[in-house]
Amino acid sequence: MADRPKAHANAPTAESVAWRPGNFPVFATSLLLPAGLVVAIGRYDANWIGGAAAITFLVSFFWWRRICRRIHREFTSPLFIAGVVVDRMRAGDKDRRVPDAGAQVVRNLLRRLNHSLSDAIESQALSQAKLMSVEAAFDRIHAVLRSLSEGVIVVGRRGDIVLANPSARELMAEGVSRIEGAPVGDTFPEEFGAVLSGMLEPVLGGDSKREFSEGVQHGNGIFDIAVIPVETQVGGSNFGTLVVMTDVTKSHEVAALKDEFLSSVSHELRTPLTNILAYTEILTSMTDQDPESREFLGIIQTESKRLHRLVDNVLEYSKLETGKVEWNLEDVDLGETLQGCIAAFAERTAAEELAVELQGESGAIARADRTRLQQVFASVLDNALKFSERGGQVRVEFAARGGMTETRIHDCGPGVPEEQREVIFGHLTQLGDCLVDKPSGTGMGLAICVRILEELGGSIRCEDSPLGGACFVIEVPEAAAVPTVGC
Repeated sequence: MADRPKAHANAPTAESVAWRPGNFPVFATSLLLPAGLVVAIGRYDANWIGGAAAITFLVSFFWWRRICRRIHREFTSPLFIAGVVVDRMRAGDKDRRVPDAGAQVVRNLLRRLNHSLSDAIESQALSQAKLMSVEAAFDRIHAVLRSLSEGVIVVGRRGDIVLANPSARELMAEGVSRIEGAPVGDTFPEEFGAVLSGMLEPVLGGDSKREFSEGVQHGNGIFDIAVIPVETQVGGSNFGTLVVMTDVTKSHEVAALKDEFLSSVSHELRTPLTNILAYTEILTSMTDQDPESREFLGIIQTESKRLHRLVDNVLEYSKLETGKVEWNLEDVDLGETLQGCIAAFAERTAAEELAVELQGESGAIARADRTRLQQVFASVLDNALKFSERGGQVRVEFAARGGMTETRIHDCGPGVPEEQREVIFGHLTQLGDCLVDKPSGTGMGLAICVRILEELGGSIRCEDSPLGGACFVIEVPEAAAVPTVGC
C-alpha cells in the first residue's frame, strides 16, 4: 500500500480556518440575527419580523458573495488554470508549468502536480530517445539484411515469417502475396519448403541446437541452409529463429570441374607412369650396371610406384564422389575378411617384427560390398603397421552390437592429436610436416574409406588406443547372423 502524502507544515487545519479573526463578523452575524428573529417572533410584531428578516438576508448575501469570490480566487481559478496548462502540455507545449497560486492546500497540490509533470516529461523524453535509438538500430539491421546476397528470414515462435530480406524473397514460390505472418512451408516451393519446415521443427519445439543442411536443390541452384535459434541475453529464452540460405551452386560447379580435371589428368598420367615402371624394371634386371646406377633406378621405381598409387587413389576418389561405382551388397563375415587382410600383410609384419592379434566374436556378419570393405580394412591396417614401431603390436577387434558391426584397429604408434582427428579424413591430408618429413603415403586412403563407408551406411572415427597409439573404429550395418568359421 502506497504511503499517503504528508500534510504541509503551513497547511491550515479546520479549526484554524474557523477561528481566524477575519471570519469573526460572519460568526457573530450568524448568531445575532437568528436570535433577533426569535425575539421578534416571540413578540408577534410584524415590523420586527420583517426588518430582522431583511437585515438577515442582506448580511447573508454580502458574506455569501464574499465567500464565493474567495473560493473562486483560492480554489476554482487556480484549478481551472492548471487544467488549461495540462491540456496545452498534452498538446505539445512542454515548456509550460502550472502557476503556483491559490490557497495553501491548492498550492501544495499544484507543486506536486508540477513535479509529476516534470518527471513525466523527462520520462517521455527518455522513452522517445530510446525509441529513436531502437528505430535507428532496426534501420541499420534492415540495411545489412538488404545488402546480403544470402537469403535470410526470421521466423517467429509459431513458425511464421517475421522478416525476409530481398534475397530470400527471390527464392519464394511464385504467386505468394503475403509473406510476413505466413508459414515457411507455404511460401517456398514444395520440396524446398518441406526441407525448411523439417529443419525448423526441432528448433521450434524448444531444441536450442543449430540445424545445418548442405546441397539442398532449389530449381537450378544448390543451397546450404543453416537454422539458428536466437536467444535473449537475459534469461536465455528463445524468441525467434534465423534461417540463412547460402547459394553454393558455383562452388559445386567448381568442385565438379575440379573432379573432372583430376580424373582426366589421372587418366593421362596412368599410361606414362606404367611405361616408366615397366622400363625401370627392365633396367633394374640388367646385370651389367654399377651399384650407383642400380640405386638410382631403385629410387625411380619406388617414387613411380608411389605416384602410380596416388593416381589410382585420385581416380578411385573421383569415382566415389561422382557415383560412378557399382555396389554389390552381400553378407560379409568380418572374422574371415579380417583374417584375409592380415594374411596379405604377413611378409611385411614379419620383416618389421610386428605382432598382429585378432580378437572377435564369431557370427559378426556385416551387410556390405566385400571388395570395398576389404579395401577399407586394408587401408586402415596399412596405416597401423606404418606408424607402429619395429617389434610393436597391432590389435584388431571386431564385434556385432545394436544393429551395427564394429571393428577396432589399434596400433602402438605416436597416436593422433585430438585437434587433428577430423582433419585426417580429408583428401590429400597427412600428419606431420610434409616439407620436413618425406610422406610415405598418398594422403587419400582415409578419405576413400570415409566415402566407401558413407555409401555402405557406416562410419569411421579415431580414438585413443590402450596400446598407446591410435584406434580407428569402423562401423558397418549388421546383416542376419549365419553360421561362420570361427577365428
